[in-house]
Order: sequence, then C-alpha cells, then structure tokens
Amino acid sequence: MKILLAEKFTTESGNNYIYDGITSIVIPTNEVMEKAIELLKKENEQETIKQLSQEFDLHEVISAVKFVSRWTNVFKGFYRESGNGKVRDTSANIDEIKNALANDTYLMVLNLTENCNFRCKYCYVTETYDFTRNRTGRSMDFATGKKSIDFYFQNLKEILKKVPNKKAGITFYGGEPLLNFDLIKKLVEYAEEHSPVPLIYNMTSNGSLLDEEIMDFIVRYNINIAISLDGSSKNHDKNRVTLRHDSTYNKVYENLKLFMKKYPNYTKLGIMGVYDIATDLIENTDYFEEESLPHILMLNRVASKNTDYYNQFSKEDFEAYNSQINTLRKTYIKKKQNNEKISNYLEMLFDMQLGPFLMRRRIQDIRPSIMPFTNSCIPGIRMFVRVDGTIDMCERINETFPVGHIDKGFNYKNIEKIITQYNKEICSKCESCSVEKTCPLCFASCNEDSGFNYPEKDFCSRWKKECKDALSVIYTVLEKNNQAYDRFWKQVEKSFEFRG
Repeated sequence: MKILLAEKFTTESGNNYIYDGITSIVIPTNEVMEKAIELLKKENEQETIKQLSQEFDLHEVISAVKFVSRWTNVFKGFYRESGNGKVRDTSANIDEIKNALANDTYLMVLNLTENCNFRCKYCYVTETYDFTRNRTGRSMDFATGKKSIDFYFQNLKEILKKVPNKKAGITFYGGEPLLNFDLIKKLVEYAEEHSPVPLIYNMTSNGSLLDEEIMDFIVRYNINIAISLDGSSKNHDKNRVTLRHDSTYNKVYENLKLFMKKYPNYTKLGIMGVYDIATDLIENTDYFEEESLPHILMLNRVASKNTDYYNQFSKEDFEAYNSQINTLRKTYIKKKQNNEKISNYLEMLFDMQLGPFLMRRRIQDIRPSIMPFTNSCIPGIRMFVRVDGTIDMCERINETFPVGHIDKGFNYKNIEKIITQYNKEICSKCESCSVEKTCPLCFASCNEDSGFNYPEKDFCSRWKKECKDALSVIYTVLEKNNQAYDRFWKQVEKSFEFRG
C-alpha cells in the first residue's frame, strides 16, 4: 500500500504549494493537482482522469495527472510503499560504520576545561538540565591534547587517500576555553607543525578574558572566534553573570570594541547570542542595528528539553513573547521581500528558525544506510574529546555514550550499539513521516541516561506544523525576492569551510 508523504501550505499572498516529503521539493499546486495526487495513491491514471473529469476541465485534469505520474516515475516522489525503508539492524554493519567514518568529514572538539568563570543561568552543563554533563574544575593537560591531535591526524591521513583536497577543523571548547590559554598556544603550535592538511581553528568564548596577547594570537593563527553576547546590557546581564552574580556586559562589550579597534579588518570575529521568553527582542533588534559590532554567527533560544527553566515564566510572559515574535516576523518578511536593510539580529532571529527548512535534504542527499532517518551524524564524524581523553560523538551529548578513547581509538561496538538503539527508540515511525528530511533530531537532542527519547511527547506533530509554517514564511518572501536568502547560504558556506 502506498503512503502519501506530502504537505500543503499557503503563503500570505494566498498561493498554494505542495511540499513533497520524498524529494523535499516544493511544487505550486491547485485543487486539481491535490486531488490527482490523492487519487493516484490508489488508482491508475485512466481511472483518476475519469473521476476528476466529472468535476474539472478535462485538459487541466490530464495535465495534472501526467505531471504527477512523471514525477513519481522519475523521482519516486509523493509516495512510499508501506513496509519499505524499515530501520535496519546494524549489528552486522561495523564495516559500514568504519566506511562512513573513513569517508566523511572529521571535526575535532577539544574540551580544554570543564571550569568557567561565568555562571550563566541557562547553561546546559549545569543542574538546570537533566541528562547533561556538569561543570567541574578539571582541565586537559598537554599530553592528552597532543595525543588527541595525533589520533585526529592519523585518521585524516587515511581520509586523504580518498579525499586529496581535505581540510580539517579543531575547535577549542569549555567551560571557558581561555582559562586554559597556555594549552591553546601549545596545541596550535604543535598542530601547525604536524598537520597533514590545512587546518581551521574555531573557538567559542564568553569574551571576558580577551586581552591584547590573546587577540594577537587569534589573529596570527586566523582563528574563528565566536563571543557570547546576548544583546543590550539589560538582556545580556539578565542571564550571563559571574560566579558572584555580577554583571558581565561591560567587560565583554569593551573587549569586543578593543578587538575591533586593534584589528578592524579581521573578519573571523563573530557573536553568538541566546534569548528566552523574557528577552526584549525588539530592544535587541534596535541594539544591533545601532551598535557597530561583529556579525552574529548564531542566535538560539534557550533549550526547553529536560529542564524546568521555563517554569519561571508566567502566561503573560509567553503572551508578550509571542506578540513580539509576530510583530518582528511581519517586519522580517517585509524587509526580506523588498531587499531592505535589516538588523543583523532580526535577520538571524528568523534565519536560525528557518534554517532547518532552507537546508533540508533534497533528493540526491542520501543518508547512510545504517542511519536512514533524521539528520543526525554518524557517531565519530565529529569527535569531542573530554579532558581525560574519552571521545564522545559531540559536545552536546552527555557522558553515557562514549565512542572511544584517544589511547585505544574508536570503540566500534559502542557505536554500533548506539546507532541500533537510536534507530529503534527514535526512528521507528520515520518511514511514514512527510517532513522527515527536515527533522532536527539527533543523538544529542534525544539523549537521556543510556537511552534516547523524543524532546517532547508531541514532537513529531509539532514539527510538522513548524515545517509548514516555516515554508509559508520562506515562500512568502521568495515570491517577491528570489535572492532573499543569498546571505544565509554564504554564511552557511563560511561556517562549513573546513569541509574538504
């Protein structure tokens, strides 16, 4: 039996489209097309034409039916045969796991310290969140860092045999990585001397420890650095405080300004921002329009999974937040449609929300057979190295899913077990999902202690609605300005420039 995997959405101008869940292509539609798609799920062409011609013009019916038939024949679009595409048991596929790791991109993230000089109220590595790592006083030493780089380079040399133009990335992470700046210097110097490929360095910092020596080092080695700044002093200091709960905005702002003054042409300095229900988004929009600050690289809302963080907000808080979002969305759409100057904050506020739908997988973006659904990476593609040398699949996962150690390499049995468990506990219904190719779920967003679960019970139905709403906004914009998202794609290319 065929399952129809398509969703209809409407733009603000009243135009209707079909999102084809098989190819991830958006197609203009009308009532005849929609009924043809529905009927062809169970009827042949002749019977479909016969039924529809009783209600619509024959030539219009034939045109619609022929289009749908060609689409399904050429691209296998719209429908999936029930029972096909079942999640595979990976118990006998360790060779496929090794092959996936030998062919895909490696990014190594070094957790230089589990300590931090801030106590941000929404930090995910605290007791605010269940099932996450917690802050400690431990730090990585040079011996562990050196062995991590050696292990990383060893794997890269194997990839080079298949991808000769390979690049690679090393990210310095924390806690606050600049608390271990001496180690950063030693590791960069060691990596520069021994790397088999061109290296791109990345770092996320709270910005409080930036001084001229650190700035000089960052520029000398062309390090991409993202500084956390949540907006105006009111919005930033609401959540980002020191150990003694003192405000941090002034120090971060002054350091950013000093960096820009000292190196006005340095383009690899950016900002990462976070917001919650109580953030004054309109004030932040104006703030970033008026202030001369580095480009915002990422803007995320405080995560709501496995936390009581949002219990502090009232019904009125949520209503006020939704009112702000609706007001700003109208402004965003108008400015994008007309190619008007737009606040960096406003653009990123919605581009980040629309990102999963702009970047959705298309027909030729084939998932690995061992993980056919969602957009999660294969464990090991992104290596997060703890301070003790244990390898996790990323920095967002908790400590119950190790995939290896720098002394012993990857633990393929563990990876096999993790993939099998994820496929079983998260992906069992993906085969019949019409928006699966946009799905943001991954190991880190679903992890609990030694298991996986959906971020919320109604996640799948909510995501389907979000997908249709997001596509409506995107195509409302594109109908009037087909180049509206060029800047978005350039930013995406820049963020993945380490890919070979």
